[in-house]
Amino acid sequence: MNDQRVKGTRDFIQDALLRENLIDKIKESYSLFGFKPIITPSIEYLSLYKNKAGEEIENQLYSFEDKKGEKLVLRPEHTLSKLRAVNSLQLPKPMKFYSIGNVWRYEDVSKGRYREFIQADIDTYGSEDPFFDAEIIQCIDFTLRKIGINDYTINISSRKIWDEFLEKVNLKDKEKEILRLIDKIDKVGEENVKLELERMNALSVLEFLENKEISKDLLKLFEHLDKLKINYVFNKKIVRGLDYYDSFVFEFISNDLKMSIAGGGRYDSLSKKVFGKELSATGGSIGFERVFELIKSKYKEEFSDQVCVISVGEDKEAIEIANELRLNSIRTNLFLSETNLSKAIDYCNKNMIRFAVIVGRRELSEGTVKLKDLKESKEMNIKKSELLNFLLSK
Repeated sequence: MNDQRVKGTRDFIQDALLRENLIDKIKESYSLFGFKPIITPSIEYLSLYKNKAGEEIENQLYSFEDKKGEKLVLRPEHTLSKLRAVNSLQLPKPMKFYSIGNVWRYEDVSKGRYREFIQADIDTYGSEDPFFDAEIIQCIDFTLRKIGINDYTINISSRKIWDEFLEKVNLKDKEKEILRLIDKIDKVGEENVKLELERMNALSVLEFLENKEISKDLLKLFEHLDKLKINYVFNKKIVRGLDYYDSFVFEFISNDLKMSIAGGGRYDSLSKKVFGKELSATGGSIGFERVFELIKSKYKEEFSDQVCVISVGEDKEAIEIANELRLNSIRTNLFLSETNLSKAIDYCNKNMIRFAVIVGRRELSEGTVKLKDLKESKEMNIKKSELLNFLLSK
């Protein structure tokens, strides 16, 4: 029997609850800005991605044929799935959605890079107003701070200024190669990039990088960000998503990791390119796996406000108490009389369960139960009728 995980995938056991809590906090923050959830299938037609990026894209995807011979893929991202879905909607614009879920890419596996991972996206459809680009950035900034990440720099640029410049200096035919060079300039160094640009007769690109002139569309975006009190820097080296973005682009660069933890931009032309339908769109995504590693590195496990009801010969009463607590949204474990009391308490300590409710005959005869607060190392007898309200207050 093969007990090995598929390459590039992971099991989460000890970290599972932390990941779930992080997802819940991101959802809550996105919702506070008026974004609603959208759920799309994990499986899409391969043609959806070939229409966007060409035949070679299949090598980067988990593709397969179904029993009818249809070429399908596990979705490599959420963007096209959502665009396909919202194109059929007749809702008031702008439409604002978030999507959080697993995606799959057949790529080389390295530190912090996996073949199955989570994306946490927000998108606004149906408006070209730069305010909605600013709101995407504001929402991601708010969300990162809400989950305890504060040390990053927001870098902003525009694909339009690059398109206009490369057209002006007759380098439009080398756009993809040039922008890929610019995208990795901080990794490989300016001298190496300079040599490549010289080979392409494109040294004017370095002069353009030094020019701090800001286009009108960026000025409008910056005005909105200033009103929203968002700190940012103008950085022409941010080019992002060659197949997606056609205007504003941004990245949140972690000062700890020295890499991007969130990013996005405007992609007004993508819907027309793939579906033949005009639909302006802007969006962003938090790099969930990198953010998770940052949170995990600072996380210290503490006692949770869970409860464990332990029966000492009083199973019927213990079951009734556990059911009442669960009906009132208190997470409750239950051990019946077959379990040794000391083993049950040891279980609570090892699993960081704060409260142990011991249900025994003597206590019940007095209308009480014994309550152990393992976090505070305290023990008390409490009236059975007051137990629920006491736990709800904690």
